[in-house]
Amino acid sequence: MQHVIVVADPRLGNVPFAALFDTQSGVHLVERVSVAVAATAGSLQRDAGRAGTSLVTMSLPAGETAGTAALPQAWEELAEIGALYPHAAGIASAEATLSALQQALAHADVVHVAGHTERQPTGGEFALLLAGPDGKGLQRVSANTIAARSLPRAPLLVLAACETLRPPASTETRALSLGGAFAAAGVARVIGTLTPVGDRDARTFVRELHRHLVAGRGAGKPFAPRSSTPSAIRNRAPDRTPGARSHS
Repeated sequence: MQHVIVVADPRLGNVPFAALFDTQSGVHLVERVSVAVAATAGSLQRDAGRAGTSLVTMSLPAGETAGTAALPQAWEELAEIGALYPHAAGIASAEATLSALQQALAHADVVHVAGHTERQPTGGEFALLLAGPDGKGLQRVSANTIAARSLPRAPLLVLAACETLRPPASTETRALSLGGAFAAAGVARVIGTLTPVGDRDARTFVRELHRHLVAGRGAGKPFAPRSSTPSAIRNRAPDRTPGARSHS
């Protein structure tokens, strides 16, 4: 399979390159090649790291107790992908603290986080909604807070939430995206989203992603998941289920 790796100018950082459409052939770029984005050309010199044999999933707080929309598909999602790996463990929402995430990144080949993001009112930067340090309440962990930490160089982090690869629109904010912040803090590779994503669509996306990873096709290689047929992309019904994985 051919690969395309894009090192984009910052002004093009929000372009969904995998979704670029060829009007002559009638297909998206990701239907023809695997597409990945790199922050710099130098980052491509990193070693491939471990293969994806162990997984830790983390379910972020959601629903009435968190003051956010419930994400029932996310709960099913974590069970489905956990069953794919030889070694899998899960962190429940009540224990989904920043410290627990750091520990997961230190020991697992793949860490998968499912839940809500929140755009912060000051500066517009994004934050993950995590459990508080004592397991009670919420802790809004911004991209700047993540980037300032020294995190274990985990092979792969999947951020299954809204706009995790999108930096703030304001150039004055000078903040990274959540995915960019984890990369800056030491994580080797991050997979995330550029747009809001519905709860059902996120489950479908990551199920295909992890099947690909477990099969060994994604270890150490650029990757963007592709539908099994081109018509699966063109004919996919829009996700109208409640519970987009972002919270204002």
